[in-house]
Amino acid sequence: MSAKTLRIRLLLGLLASAQLMPAVAHAEPAPSAVRAPAEPVVPAVRAPAEPVVPAARVYAEGGVLAVRTGPGVHRPVVARLADGTALAPRCRVWGQELTGPLRRSPYWVRVDGGLVPDAFLAWAPGRGGMPPGLAWCADSGDPATARVAAGGSGLNLRSGPGTGHDRVGAAADGARLAVRCLVWGQAVGDRRRDRVWLRLDSGRYVAQAYVRWSPGPPRLPWCGQQPPRPLPGGARAFAQALAGPARAVARATGVPASVLLAQAADATGWGRSSSAYADHDLFRRGCGDGPGTIALGCRDGLRAYRSADDALLDQAQLLTSRYAAALAAVRDPDRLPAALARAGYGTPAQADHLATLIRRYDLHRYDR
Repeated sequence: MSAKTLRIRLLLGLLASAQLMPAVAHAEPAPSAVRAPAEPVVPAVRAPAEPVVPAARVYAEGGVLAVRTGPGVHRPVVARLADGTALAPRCRVWGQELTGPLRRSPYWVRVDGGLVPDAFLAWAPGRGGMPPGLAWCADSGDPATARVAAGGSGLNLRSGPGTGHDRVGAAADGARLAVRCLVWGQAVGDRRRDRVWLRLDSGRYVAQAYVRWSPGPPRLPWCGQQPPRPLPGGARAFAQALAGPARAVARATGVPASVLLAQAADATGWGRSSSAYADHDLFRRGCGDGPGTIALGCRDGLRAYRSADDALLDQAQLLTSRYAAALAAVRDPDRLPAALARAGYGTPAQADHLATLIRRYDLHRYDR
């Protein structure tokens, strides 16, 4: 065999061997196609495991537990469960905080037929309370799942609600997220600018603009927000429930407590408004210019507050900042609504209505 023939056979053997080798999983892009990354590569964070549906039993110390249409004792009762009844919780809702035999809790749990308070549930052995991984409830009552929706890219996890905060991890597109609460932060988003960020159970933050909920978003609490507190029905009970913080705000700002109470009663129908219950919004303050310096954020076009106290303070600061001349000129609470209307706050008819509320329900008593 000639040397030339040997070289040809060796070359054919090498080509055959290359065809039998496994294909490369992914090829590096051509140098011209490589783009410099906008941000340094951040280690990915393992997505939380799919939650396991927990089991629970009614713990009512021999009594019965009411099943309600909503997360508060002011909501109608649709059924009653005997002590020890086994339950299959589906998801959780943020609601009125109750104290039960085992714990104090602001969470309510959806079961067949309605909602029951976590404060009266004994969870599966080994659990001291409601499992943190229990899904939030969508408006439909079904468990809601949050997943990264970044158009095929990963999503940075931040130490705070904005891109100026440190990158502390990343989540792959489609990864499930364990969300704890809402935070107002930097406006981000490709198609829609959104200033709401989500704080995860891990303490990290992601932009809501890149998160999608299935089958729909739940009504999440704002981080640091006090649990919803139903306001008592009736004019006298409503005013007495808010008298303490209204007086404190009056001392700090000079706005009469009676005027604040009348405005809150008028805006919420003496506390019957759902926004007054869920987000402590006593005055239905709009968010056209954002939440300001006191509110936690904006929901459905209205300001959301940490507490009713903060709502009263925000309203008083609005009056003192924009209508200081009217407040300085008129000290009589009966005449102050009309002075505010002349300065641009409300209409004369609304001012007459507020003055009537102050007199009819003797709201002057809270100015003394």
